[in-house]
Amino acid sequence: MAKDSFQREKKQSLSKLDKSRKGSIDAKMAKLVATINKNPDYYTTSSCSGRIILMIVPREGKKWDSEWLFTSHGRTTFTELKKSLLKLPEEPVWFKKEGMILHVCCRTIEAASDLADSAVKAGFRRSGIIAKKRIIAEINDTEKIEVPVSMEGRLLVDDSYIRLLVELANEKQDRTMKKIRKLYKLITSIKKSKIKRNYQNKLLISLTRTQLQGLSQSQAEH
Repeated sequence: MAKDSFQREKKQSLSKLDKSRKGSIDAKMAKLVATINKNPDYYTTSSCSGRIILMIVPREGKKWDSEWLFTSHGRTTFTELKKSLLKLPEEPVWFKKEGMILHVCCRTIEAASDLADSAVKAGFRRSGIIAKKRIIAEINDTEKIEVPVSMEGRLLVDDSYIRLLVELANEKQDRTMKKIRKLYKLITSIKKSKIKRNYQNKLLISLTRTQLQGLSQSQAEH
């Protein structure tokens, strides 16, 4: 992707309104997202730090047809969750712990590879590159839970099981936040590594030119 073209697309993308349900950048991702967007080789297209939700899932329909009974982007408690289960719909209700997800448009395959490698090192094992019209680094977390808790207006689980779900989800969310903090540190080092590579390449080119000049001068003398 040409330099001017990438910069233009980056500016247009970052100026668009947030179309997520939340309507704004996840606060727990703000520092990471800002750091990525400061790098001239990247811009984020979507992000979520992970969340704990109770979701009404239609038997037929798309994800966007579903309704949230409860959502939290951080730790939660049994009491908070149970309040949302006092009045149950006929449709199935699912408890979900969704993992962190981040999509980043990259200038080059090399830049995408640097980002994906950093993500894997941070613990986001399901990370890779999608190269179609744009080069996208996709970073996925595996800290997930997905189980039905209600159907036809009645709970399928007791309080002790709900407490267990909350405990496990909180533990997973804590692990996710540790990975996000590690990824932030690794991403800040990408630019430093790139500067070092560029310096080494320039030095190599300079040395090669000096060697060629010396060789030419030696041949001329003979």
